[in-house]
Amino acid sequence: MSMEFCQLIPTIDMLIHKFIDAKASTVKFEFLCQLVTHRYRQSSFRTFPKSESLNSNYLTPYLESSGQNFTNGANFAISGSSTLPRSVLFSLDVQILQFNRFHNRSLEFVSKGVKYLVGDEDFKNALYTIDIGQNDLSAAFGHLSFVQVTEQIPSFISEIKDAIWSLYQHGGKNFWVHNTGPLGCLPQKLATSNENARIFDKHGCLQSLNEGAQLFNEKLRELCEQLRSEMKNATIVYVDVYAIKYDLIAHSAIYGEY
Repeated sequence: MSMEFCQLIPTIDMLIHKFIDAKASTVKFEFLCQLVTHRYRQSSFRTFPKSESLNSNYLTPYLESSGQNFTNGANFAISGSSTLPRSVLFSLDVQILQFNRFHNRSLEFVSKGVKYLVGDEDFKNALYTIDIGQNDLSAAFGHLSFVQVTEQIPSFISEIKDAIWSLYQHGGKNFWVHNTGPLGCLPQKLATSNENARIFDKHGCLQSLNEGAQLFNEKLRELCEQLRSEMKNATIVYVDVYAIKYDLIAHSAIYGEY
């Protein structure tokens, strides 16, 4: 990870946009657009600080019909979405289009003196967090062979690439890209997998699904390296979420019961 980015976080007020997918075993979301106006008290690449840690309120949903206040953030989160197909409601592409509209309308109304929206400098100084792809892998493993799933991975990565480029073209320059977690360790996958495909690793996770996640992560890491060379004045941090989550599973006795 970039130490330049570690130094950046505590020193500036930052708008945070998170693009996150819903994991089968957790209550996470596909697309979360956060706007944080307070400075970080601390930062960690292992866990994302919660709103309480930032002295920040929870975010207003983007589609909230009344009483909107986006000075603290806009929540675009839609559970169950994926990068593909684009035709699905609230796919990553649709969510990016929603963000672009929010960006453009926000600037328009701020210029007219409207409060509770986001200014141009806030968008430029934003931290854009990308965490998506596990729903795509999960769906693919539901009806495709391992080889067929791996053939789909470049198309998932391509959608993420397009999303990051769109954000960059709207002024984004700070990107925090999460890889995907150990899909084969999810209880839902362990409970519903085909009996003939139940080959476990030493920690009781489905080996083929985890291998698929690792292949996805390698392609995502390569994308980050590529974009670093192509995006001028951009900081792109690749975060190994897989290692963090797998460590929790492999050493669960150390971390205690939840």
